[in-house]
Amino acid sequence: MNPIFMKRGFTLVEISLVIALFLILLSFAVPYGLRFFKVERLDGISRDLLETLRLTQSQAASQNLDSNYGVSINSSAFTSFKGNSYASRDADYDQEFAIPNGIEISGLSEVVFYKLTGLPNQSGEIRLSSGARISAITINSQGTISLELSVSLGNP
Repeated sequence: MNPIFMKRGFTLVEISLVIALFLILLSFAVPYGLRFFKVERLDGISRDLLETLRLTQSQAASQNLDSNYGVSINSSAFTSFKGNSYASRDADYDQEFAIPNGIEISGLSEVVFYKLTGLPNQSGEIRLSSGARISAITINSQGTISLELSVSLGNP
């Protein structure tokens, strides 16, 4: 046969081999990608809550609208509010932030920062968890708010 008329291309065996190798690589990559996504989502919502707590504390310390400010936390959202408690707040000043599905929250459920001093009405810890990872936000009696990200409770 004349080499000019020979068809060039990939055989079915070659294509099948490439697809099989791609699927094998994909089977290793997907679990790590999902784990990375969960960790980043937990870290992101932890940082959002930390920022909200610090902003709320700053509003109270600067005597914004001559009021105390606080943050209320439940399983589906956290809310920044103006007032002495969430129950007696001025709802016009609420800012609510959703907590994504798959993230569990425990610890303090409400923190109020006093005007002028910015000191919290209580100290303690807020723990956010997703699978075997947790993030801990600590509020001490002097008003220092700190975050410890992605503490592993087992295999990642």
